[in-house]
Amino acid sequence: MRKFTSDQFLKDMPLPIIFQDKFKPIFERLFKKQSGTLSESTCSIPSVEGTNSMLSTMLLSVGPLKKGVWACKSSLYNCSKSYARDCLDLEFLPYLKETYHTLFDEVDDASVTAQFERFSSCSFNAETLGSSGTIGKRSSFILARWCKLGGRIDASGVHLRPGVIRYFLKQNVKVAGEYISCIFAVVHWFKEHPAKNEIGPPIEIWCRDIFEIDGPANYIPVQRIHQKFVPAIETFKREKVLVVCPLPKKIQV
Repeated sequence: MRKFTSDQFLKDMPLPIIFQDKFKPIFERLFKKQSGTLSESTCSIPSVEGTNSMLSTMLLSVGPLKKGVWACKSSLYNCSKSYARDCLDLEFLPYLKETYHTLFDEVDDASVTAQFERFSSCSFNAETLGSSGTIGKRSSFILARWCKLGGRIDASGVHLRPGVIRYFLKQNVKVAGEYISCIFAVVHWFKEHPAKNEIGPPIEIWCRDIFEIDGPANYIPVQRIHQKFVPAIETFKREKVLVVCPLPKKIQV
């Protein structure tokens, strides 16, 4: 309260005329920041177009898989931390190409190379996704409608499967004659446990350290990730299992 009253007293004092031309513009900029009281707090209201774009992007994580809507806008997604140029093992390149053909028509195969930009985290709206083996490991556990048996891509979008993000892959590829930017999370998907529904929704039991085999589903566009979950290792009928506890999805408009 003492600081508040002193600030108010200083604000009410007029500047000496001799110094107004030098210091008044500076103080005006400071006052525009509106810091100090609740009544002075301001917030920026996003444009309608920006909000609509964000909401339509969030809806890509549910329902059947759509084609041609997976290019990443830099204004919505921000990849950061541990940037590096990297190269896929050649045995995995056919999987990545198959993923692109599942997401887009008229993909130029020659533009899909083993070279990519590697990141350890990616942010969208109020959500930040991390990757295993980094400081953001706790944010690397995700749920998505993407992977089915055998590491194949599930285009039906019916079942949520848990996975853990290894890293993020960013590439520019040629689709229908134009280059677009795509961001994928490279994921290990957990195998389904026979006692998956023993506890009851929304909590599920999955295999702890057993994953689906490598395939096109290794690469999931970040827009398709539905939410994060909290992993817990518990003993169920004398077996160590992964207990999946979904986290509510954050929305900031």
